[in-house]
Parts: sequence; C-alpha cells; structure tokens
Amino acid sequence: MSNVVFQALILILVVRARSHGATPADIGLMFGLYSSSGMVGALIAPRLYRRLNPKAVAIVTTWIGVALLPLFLLTSNALELGAIDTSCSSSDRSGTS
Repeated sequence: MSNVVFQALILILVVRARSHGATPADIGLMFGLYSSSGMVGALIAPRLYRRLNPKAVAIVTTWIGVALLPLFLLTSNALELGAIDTSCSSSDRSGTS
C-alpha cells in the first residue's frame, strides 16, 4: 500500500509545485531528486536486511516515511518538496526493496 501512496504523492507534488510557480526545470529537479532516492534505497536495502530483521526494517522505514509526510505542508518550494519526497521515498524503498 505504501507504494501506491508514494506514487500518488508524485502527482500531488507536481501539481502543488506548479501551483506555487515552480518552473518545468524545478519540477525536473524534483523528479531527479526522487529518482536518486531509488538508488539510495536499493543500495541500503541489502545491508539492512542482512543486519536487521526484515519485518522490522519494513515497518520502521514505512513509519519514517509516514512521519515525514506532514513536512509537505510546511513548504511550497519545489526543491524542498523534492528533498522531502526523496527522504520519504528513500526510506520506503529501503524497507520494501
């Protein structure tokens, strides 16, 4: 279910950033940050799973993503939105990879 939430979040972020005046380049940078989180999550996940209980990793990383979601309400800056989304999705991806 968390994958659905974070994928829908991308569309919401684009609409929100655009409504606050983000340029296409800003939105592209947001997507670049988001995409980099996939790499970070993929690199972190194997190490976490070897050292920790996989169920615990999945639960903790999902809750980290959930805890970061309210930060989206505090900014309308495209780069800050991208950074928050990167943190949320990176923690989610490391727990579900």
